[in-house]
Amino acid sequence: MTISNQDIFDAELRLEGVVRKTPVLRSSSLDRMIHGNAFIKADSLQWGGALKYRGVMNKLFACPVPPGTTIVAYSSGNHAVSVAIAARQHGLVAILVMPHDAPAIKIERAREQGAEIVFYDRTHTDRVALAQRLCNDAQGVLFPPFDDEDIICGQATATLELIRQCREQGSELDHILIPCGGGGLLSGAVLAVRAARSNARIWAVEPEGFDCMRRSMEAGCKIENRLGEGSICDALMARAPADITLELALEGRCGSLRPDDETVRKAVAHAFSELKLVVEPSGAIALAAVMSAPELFTGASVGVVLSGGNVDASAFAEIIALEAHLSSS
Repeated sequence: MTISNQDIFDAELRLEGVVRKTPVLRSSSLDRMIHGNAFIKADSLQWGGALKYRGVMNKLFACPVPPGTTIVAYSSGNHAVSVAIAARQHGLVAILVMPHDAPAIKIERAREQGAEIVFYDRTHTDRVALAQRLCNDAQGVLFPPFDDEDIICGQATATLELIRQCREQGSELDHILIPCGGGGLLSGAVLAVRAARSNARIWAVEPEGFDCMRRSMEAGCKIENRLGEGSICDALMARAPADITLELALEGRCGSLRPDDETVRKAVAHAFSELKLVVEPSGAIALAAVMSAPELFTGASVGVVLSGGNVDASAFAEIIALEAHLSSS
């Protein structure tokens, strides 16, 4: 692996004053649940409403492109929004390849930034090939969502920041739970733990039915998700991990958890009621993992990353109303 500890520190320096230093929050009910200490990293409050902004901005600064250049990205939403924001801020043209069923809020936020959106069908279109063709036609630069060293280094800064914030509070993390789709944030967490000389165990948290990272780690090679399945976690439905993200996940000996959609909804409601945060299902899945298997973390210090908050208002309201009804019945 060519990514060094210094690469992570360089990314941190590059992003200083560019990304938000997001807060680490506490939940007394979650602490009681695990009989330990939970530290919740609210990167759903990052610019663009998602942690993805870190990776995009690190790549943009690590490999500067002239104003007017076209940058092309493929994404189910949050990466696309971050690319659109970065393009507007730096005088670039953004072309975004997004699925037809992406949440409306993510599509609209990307459009608000002036990006061009090209839609595709998740089950029939190779989004990477489509994006590469558009990139070649525009003589542009491709900004992958996770299969890129600069993107991964930018994502790593969230976990590095979390570890340092917990140390400032006198706590050393035993576990860190990471939302996982293609594995960019997960592999960044592995690198951050190494760079910070932490002994925390990293857990890949994937939706039921979209656990390609777990199955790939078990097989030692890339295994694709089966087509035709759905998940409430729209941002975590990657076809398969990348070579680089799988390699780092294996290097980090990452654990695996797969909470169901019902528990993810409970986690969204918990974040709203206990933390006063709006978190999308994909962004709340690591919290759901703790809630679904608290016995794994008994007596431990646990870091939980909330990675995004871009959720359609109607879907969010439906989740909150349903969970309120279930808790009162």
